[in-house]
Amino acid sequence: MSATNLDIGVKQVTAEFIESVEVSKNFETKMIMSTEGGFGAAKAFDPKFEFTVKGRGSTTVEAGDAGGSLVPSEVEGQVIITSVKNIETNDDFNSFEVTGVAYPGA
Repeated sequence: MSATNLDIGVKQVTAEFIESVEVSKNFETKMIMSTEGGFGAAKAFDPKFEFTVKGRGSTTVEAGDAGGSLVPSEVEGQVIITSVKNIETNDDFNSFEVTGVAYPGA
């Protein structure tokens, strides 16, 4: 068993101290029933990517920004950062969570 494909660590974002990246691709769907009452046809439209990046330290990204280096490499289209959380605790390093949406067709 070869160990060459065991990439460990976050590779989708180029910023430092990234703990996790989550990406999902979603579509709106419309299904039409056939004349017999069964499945007739379906179509997917309006694709979008939703992503969350969590890391340590602080971030200069703000809600409404285009995301810059915090946009995962597989995400394409018009990106809008929808939420930025800066978390500060007394017993751990500062952290952040950035959430965004990308519209490939925009």
